[in-house]
Amino acid sequence: MKGFSFTYDFRRSGNLEFQVAYTLQFANGTGSDANSASGLTNRGIIRNLYPTNFDERHRIAAIVDYRYFSGKLYNGPVLFGKKIFQNAGANLQINAVSGRPYTQSSQPDAFGGSVI
Repeated sequence: MKGFSFTYDFRRSGNLEFQVAYTLQFANGTGSDANSASGLTNRGIIRNLYPTNFDERHRIAAIVDYRYFSGKLYNGPVLFGKKIFQNAGANLQINAVSGRPYTQSSQPDAFGGSVI
């Protein structure tokens, strides 16, 4: 595997905090599982590298956190004199992946009837 990662961490400023991570990687190998090279053993040692089944070139992960605080720091909505979101918050997590070499598929099965 070859690649690099980059992370940006925005520490809490007011009510908002977020983290973003980006990874670029190249996963090459002689096979993706234990049986990938089973038919090649009689040909000798072959050292050709190909992208594996789990090759994810680009990965982005983000976490966004928004919090209301209590006391004098509270700046949220007030309803009938009550701080309705006091000590509450919301958290959003996002993951995105691209660059896989193919999408796996399955073979359809017949439901019955006659087989010719």
